[in-house]
Amino acid sequence: MPSLPDSMNLQPISNDVDDFSSPAFGPEQADVKVLSCEYISFDYKGTIKDDPIVAVQMNCEPTDGSNDSKNFTIEWPTGAKMSEVAIMDGGGQLVPKSTSTRKDLHNNSNWALCLKSMKDCGFDTRLLNGDSGINCLKDAEFTFKQVPQPTREGLSTKTDKGFDKKYYTCLKILAMPGETKKGRKAAGPKAAPAASSQAAPAAASSNGNSSITHAAVIQQALKTGGGVLPIATIKDACFHAAKALGMSVKDAFAISKECAEENNYLEAVNANKLDIQDNTIIG
Repeated sequence: MPSLPDSMNLQPISNDVDDFSSPAFGPEQADVKVLSCEYISFDYKGTIKDDPIVAVQMNCEPTDGSNDSKNFTIEWPTGAKMSEVAIMDGGGQLVPKSTSTRKDLHNNSNWALCLKSMKDCGFDTRLLNGDSGINCLKDAEFTFKQVPQPTREGLSTKTDKGFDKKYYTCLKILAMPGETKKGRKAAGPKAAPAASSQAAPAAASSNGNSSITHAAVIQQALKTGGGVLPIATIKDACFHAAKALGMSVKDAFAISKECAEENNYLEAVNANKLDIQDNTIIG
């Protein structure tokens, strides 16, 4: 019977089916919690090892019992090549290798298609430009589903064996980091106190958090900005402020759009007894 040299110190592969791993491409559909999300060098199992591309790799933990409750990994190609960019900040960011190389990513890559589906579900993809880059998706929870890749010029939609090429799209955002599956943070600061009876009544939002007013969100944005809130940046600032007040991504996005409307922020300025100077709210 053949044997391996003792010096190799290798352990036999487990014969217990409970120890078997899942294929790299996981279940057709699953509710998952993101364990990690990062850019990686990707060579399609060695087929392009001399010219690898950049892909987004997401390690997922099923939360619905799918995939026999075993973790699985998803890779989405980005369209960039490793010869063009460097992976930085623990896999969260890409940086051009020179002024003459790529400075953006393809908007028809599998990763772009997935991000578009997340955006359709209410996710603000601008959050991925924060300090941690795409690492910020860690602990988020999504419903992902395999769907056929769209027809793209110069690319086949079939594998070598004639099967449809597929990628994972987002059907639903179950929770963002720090939120429960109902779309609320487990704990968070309360909304700002109601305005004085001498001030105009605070405008209420028309989204799912009617108890949080435009005035409260703008007050929170001022607090974060050191008492200064440029009107040109009010939408972004109020999005983060609404999140800090415990709102879900979807509701924070909705109320930030409302806060950027002139009649709403002027009413909030009046309610909070604030001032406007040089297109900037001061408080």
